[in-house]
Amino acid sequence: MLTLAKTLRVGESTVPDVVQAAGILRKTMDVMKGVDEYHMPVEEVSPSACASTDCVFLFEPAPWDKRSPLLYRLQIKYSKLRKWLRWNTLFVEISTTKGVVQEIGVFAMSVDERTSYMANTKITGDKKASPWRIRRGGGSMEGPGEIIAGVDQIKIEATPNATSTRQIGALDFDLGCLRLNRHCSPCQLLPFACQEYDHGDWLYFEMPGDVLKNFQTAVNELPLGGSEEMVARRLGWSGLTQQELFGDKLPYHFPDGAMFGDSDPKRLIYYVKKWREEFDTSSKDGTVTLVFDKSDRLIRVDLQVDAIHSRSVLGTRN
Repeated sequence: MLTLAKTLRVGESTVPDVVQAAGILRKTMDVMKGVDEYHMPVEEVSPSACASTDCVFLFEPAPWDKRSPLLYRLQIKYSKLRKWLRWNTLFVEISTTKGVVQEIGVFAMSVDERTSYMANTKITGDKKASPWRIRRGGGSMEGPGEIIAGVDQIKIEATPNATSTRQIGALDFDLGCLRLNRHCSPCQLLPFACQEYDHGDWLYFEMPGDVLKNFQTAVNELPLGGSEEMVARRLGWSGLTQQELFGDKLPYHFPDGAMFGDSDPKRLIYYVKKWREEFDTSSKDGTVTLVFDKSDRLIRVDLQVDAIHSRSVLGTRN
């Protein structure tokens, strides 16, 4: 399955390419179409239907989930068994639109009696996405057999614009971690991800060039004394309530963590480039900060972005 994911190309490979590669590699697959409110596939179809509709090709877990179903069920049910024989799995999802591959996802997981360790790579053709992004996180997971476990995970999101080294590394999963008696952390499942997270030169968010030009113009034209509502209406906002905003023009839908409000003094802070997905700022970030008075009127524009002017109610510029 990993070979299949490495063979296909986002934005280039077609449904027949997926089917042919699966046949050559002797991999069975499920083909689904349609999405529900949670963007999940809901109906099984034949590959021929994917020429005109969105589809997801799902490839079987590996290596023993289907070959030894009894052991698989016992691993899920009994945490003490997972202490010695970890529930390890890997699967691949290929998403297509109008017959062309738009996203390649590879997911690896290793679950013991206490924690679910995950490594996940998504290569997307979304032109608005940052070329290279890594996220680390925790949380909890509720799975089949009433499993409730802590989560330790690392995720890579990339586009074809990422360097060739990164594209190769994003799919360099350690298949040795799929052995029954192997216990693997996220950094063992996908070593390149942790190396890049700790030492790499990567971005959480970077506003696309065309949108950035429009954003620069819009900020420079904001009238001092204008309301906070007017600013958000012109520039955009973040959060689930703003899904109706366009992703390629203003008002812009900023991803979570790339725009937020603050108080004392009251501010709206927009990132046009954010170095890492952390609250703390970095010298490599690019921000526009709009400061308001107690009446929610714009009094100052501070920035760390070229071609956008700093201004205040006194009319001074920096």
